[in-house]
Amino acid sequence: MASLFVLLELEIGSLRRQRIFRDRLNSLEAYTDVEFISRYRIRRERFLELNDKIETFISRSTRRSHSLSVTTQLAVTLQFLATGSFQTVVASVHGISQLSVSNCVRGVTEALCSIAKDYIQFPTAARQMSLQHGLLGKFGFPKVLGCIDGSHTPIVVSSTNEAIYVNRESFHSIKVQVICDYIFKFIDVVVK
Repeated sequence: MASLFVLLELEIGSLRRQRIFRDRLNSLEAYTDVEFISRYRIRRERFLELNDKIETFISRSTRRSHSLSVTTQLAVTLQFLATGSFQTVVASVHGISQLSVSNCVRGVTEALCSIAKDYIQFPTAARQMSLQHGLLGKFGFPKVLGCIDGSHTPIVVSSTNEAIYVNRESFHSIKVQVICDYIFKFIDVVVK
């Protein structure tokens, strides 16, 4: 009876799937400057600056189980946002799973929202005058601070509260509103 139990345990143990660790792409070294910008829509210097700023928000306290570095998480998220590719495509490029891409996008996006106030601010009174003059001179719009536009950005939603994300075109989306100045710099962003 005991030998049967041992054989059964060996059989179950051999059925467990072995973990596979793939080589991960080092985006900072793999691409030229032009390729880097085309894939991530950001210069390498800005990428490194963002990497340093969000490190405290998304770094893992352990290297156990081969956790993803902050650089890899940022690269995965920026490529997903910049290219509009499916998560599975971004996953295969970076040598990670689709679930890891999803986790990266969520974590990095939350970190970026936490530091957004350092980069996106409504202009002061003096800057407002400068913006008005810029838009008047460049486009002929008097007394205008910026140009506003909105968009329904497609999203994948869970089954909870699914109905609140269906827009008038009958697909799941979230509303994004952006205000830009005359040099196409974001002045304000609202995502709801």
